[in-house]
Amino acid sequence: MKDERKEACIKAAIAYAGSSQRKVAERLGTTPANFNLKLKRGTLSDAELAAIAEVLGCRFIPAAFEFPDGTRM
Repeated sequence: MKDERKEACIKAAIAYAGSSQRKVAERLGTTPANFNLKLKRGTLSDAELAAIAEVLGCRFIPAAFEFPDGTRM
């Protein structure tokens, strides 16, 4: 089952970091289409979420992204 909150959280973290899904996908070494598909299906692993957080300049806490200014999403 797809978790729409997780997808919304990832999209919000990408926007907060001033990035785009395309830029994140490229930095992760995948295509934007593949990244979007995994995001829509909710099939990103914790390791992939941690990699996304690293690209965004924050850290992944299982169930949250934390930015250097203390903001959590």
